[in-house]
Amino acid sequence: MMGIESNPEIHLKTKAKTKKLVKIASDIREIVGDDTTFQISKILNLQTQYDVSQSVMYGYFGELEDMGMIKHIMNDGPSKIYKLGEIKFRKEDLFKEEEE
Repeated sequence: MMGIESNPEIHLKTKAKTKKLVKIASDIREIVGDDTTFQISKILNLQTQYDVSQSVMYGYFGELEDMGMIKHIMNDGPSKIYKLGEIKFRKEDLFKEEEE
């Protein structure tokens, strides 16, 4: 699969799951701003916004990493440091087809 698609994981999720993960990645990008590196502890408050437990949020972070939307750089004590991936989505385009 690597010869055909460089990031096949992004295509192996259901449409609803992909939309949720893209929305989370977009929210992370808004929180982080221009700085592309961030600690998980800085964005963990998204769990209250999505009304999920901390373990579920960590699961989402793992899936975002699998999809290439965030990349693990290093561990810094109890918190991991990540970098935003190169895949970018605009929130306006996320649910565009539902409006039409």
